[in-house]
Amino acid sequence: SQLPAFVQSYPSDGSLGVDPSAPGGSDAAGGYIQFSFSDNLLPMIDPSTVNDLSVTLRNDTDSDFSLGTIIYVAADSIGCVWTDTDFKTFRFYTNTLLSGKHYTLQIGVDGPPSYYITDFAGNAALPVSIGFTTQ
Repeated sequence: SQLPAFVQSYPSDGSLGVDPSAPGGSDAAGGYIQFSFSDNLLPMIDPSTVNDLSVTLRNDTDSDFSLGTIIYVAADSIGCVWTDTDFKTFRFYTNTLLSGKHYTLQIGVDGPPSYYITDFAGNAALPVSIGFTTQ
């Protein structure tokens, strides 16, 4: 079977001038970063594996990597776009992005198996990093 894989995000990797109040769009929960997977064979992505352990957002500008001081941005929520009946599209909601900063969204985290995003058969998607800069 085909393993699940990251397909795209909005903002996409390398995006510049992203609106910090609504990075990928806005709805009732505020601004979000949207990301999608491909998993053309059943089973599809298991939404319970897309959470604050498997998806993190880091403020690279204000982090001091030499000291190991890494600043993470908390998600207001992380969830599936339920109108996508294939369970392939998800949103990381946050209203705390700052202007003029570089951020990295890590989708699927290297670490314990509980940190991986998987399909319903337990096949893990390879981790991917999405970097973008706010206006």
